[in-house]
Amino acid sequence: MPQINCPTSSWQRNIINGASEPKAMALLAIMTWSAVKQRRVYGIVTLAAVVLSALNMAAGILTAVGAVSTGLPSGLGFNLHIVGTTRGWAAIHNDGARFVRRDFFWSGIETKKGVYHFGLYNKEVKGMEARGLRPIFILDYGNPLYPPPETTVAGRDAYARWAAASAAHFKGKHVIWEIWNEPNVGFWRHAKGGLNSPHFADEYVALLTKTVTAMRAANPHCYILGGAVSCLWSGSFRWVREAFKRGLLQTDINALSVHPYGFTRPETEINAHQPGAVSGQGYSTLREMMAQYHRANFPVVATEVGYPTGHGVTLQDQADLSVRQYLVDEMCNVPLTVLYNWDSRQAGGFAIRGRLVYKALKVMTAQLNGYHYVRRLHVGTKLDYVIEFQKANGHRRIIAWTVPKDRDASQSRAVAHEAEIPVGTTADLAKVENIYGKQVAALAVGGRVTVRLTAAPIYVDLAGH
Repeated sequence: MPQINCPTSSWQRNIINGASEPKAMALLAIMTWSAVKQRRVYGIVTLAAVVLSALNMAAGILTAVGAVSTGLPSGLGFNLHIVGTTRGWAAIHNDGARFVRRDFFWSGIETKKGVYHFGLYNKEVKGMEARGLRPIFILDYGNPLYPPPETTVAGRDAYARWAAASAAHFKGKHVIWEIWNEPNVGFWRHAKGGLNSPHFADEYVALLTKTVTAMRAANPHCYILGGAVSCLWSGSFRWVREAFKRGLLQTDINALSVHPYGFTRPETEINAHQPGAVSGQGYSTLREMMAQYHRANFPVVATEVGYPTGHGVTLQDQADLSVRQYLVDEMCNVPLTVLYNWDSRQAGGFAIRGRLVYKALKVMTAQLNGYHYVRRLHVGTKLDYVIEFQKANGHRRIIAWTVPKDRDASQSRAVAHEAEIPVGTTADLAKVENIYGKQVAALAVGGRVTVRLTAAPIYVDLAGH
């Protein structure tokens, strides 16, 4: 019997980002009935599994109709370093991205104490808004007019005033505010201790607490991210644990942001049971740590991660890894993935624009438009990833790929092979496309589709069955 193992958070992300409880319950009832009707496909499933499936379908409906555009952000975004330009917004939107993350420099906004000039950013927000993009502004860093906000009360007070003024100025513009960038490592300056130290954590939480309080007073409904932690491995988790001890998750932020760098491939971020994974790293360790502080279901978003070319990573590898990063985040209930970096400025091999990865992401976002993650199918070996997405109307899509056996092996070491995917549908209705949207050969017989798996994800469209 197939297992419906949908990832869940608190009432499926608060019944999908803010729908009223009566509306949510009505949708749940409708979707539960719809899920029961699908027993011809799934077989007899438990009521709990049906309800979980129904919650996911309800999520798809509310998201599809844009129930709450300002709720938990979900989708694809890009980091960029271009300053003061509106060029490129159309290309970003056309790639399927809906978020743009960039620096919001304090020192360039407040050049005279107490006077804030947002002219440059006004233009950017207007340009993004016109193209259907939502800004993620990083509130960084210090300002020569004041002592360091990392280590001084006076600096924190000034930083909090500036952040509050910024939140008030852009009220109603759906800006997402991220407090600092990677405060567990070198971006946290003037501080005692070293990278990932308790000192860094203590000082950051002090700044975060003061800043969130000031921003909430100025704009109660502004969306705030805290953490922005670099990497998800043992060193980073020393800082994370200390920050959680000091109350980071109780500071009235909306979500915890992370930067899951440091993994040669995204699948090892899931948990220690994945091939090549190391115990004590990745998303499962983060969730376990959050549970210790009674926040297991607190929202987590990935606001920076990327795969640079060079040192054995080809343009094709970059495309494969970037698409798989987004898919892994979906599997781990991380609804927002912001890739580094849109252009080559200050980013070198990370650049996305004009490369194979751009086309691959465009195809991916089109393939997944309106779909939500349901489950991983246990097909082949542990090296094979076969995952199912579903639309609110019941349409299903399978995405499949394979990975190398060794942790640090190049993607070229993934052994291409055939795999049979049980689809539970009329065989001739399945259509298979590669990572660039080109239809590929597949043998479809008796409710199973035989495809060739490589490191590049393929898409199996099941035409709603």
